[in-house]
Amino acid sequence: MTTLRPYAFAVALSLAVPAWAQGLAETRDERFDALDRDSSGTLSLEEYAVEARTRFDAMDLDHNFRVTVGEMETAEPQRDGQMTAAQRIALDDEDGDGELSEDEHAAVIEVMFERADANDDGSLEPAEFKWGYAIPVPTP
Repeated sequence: MTTLRPYAFAVALSLAVPAWAQGLAETRDERFDALDRDSSGTLSLEEYAVEARTRFDAMDLDHNFRVTVGEMETAEPQRDGQMTAAQRIALDDEDGDGELSEDEHAAVIEVMFERADANDDGSLEPAEFKWGYAIPVPTP
């Protein structure tokens, strides 16, 4: 399992949740069904990661497999009470270069999946998927 960093998931959540939050699905159950492409009743890591990967690719405006602060700000402008793009990237920027690489992003998605997989069976059931959307709130 990938090492959990404090508040790690903020970038992944900004990449994974917005499509759901923007009304593409009314409920988490509908979101689960949309991601369950093989209709197995569970989500594999690959199914779980599809939407987040799509969001990452959409933010990567120059298609260099890295998301910069500017690219993230363009795709996901900061709203009141949200961390800045630089702060979101810094949480998961393992190499400290100020950008979110494709590998760093994939690692965060994998950690989110593993954390949500409460029974450690390598897939997410609907109840685990719902839990996996819990958003960690940093405390001062």
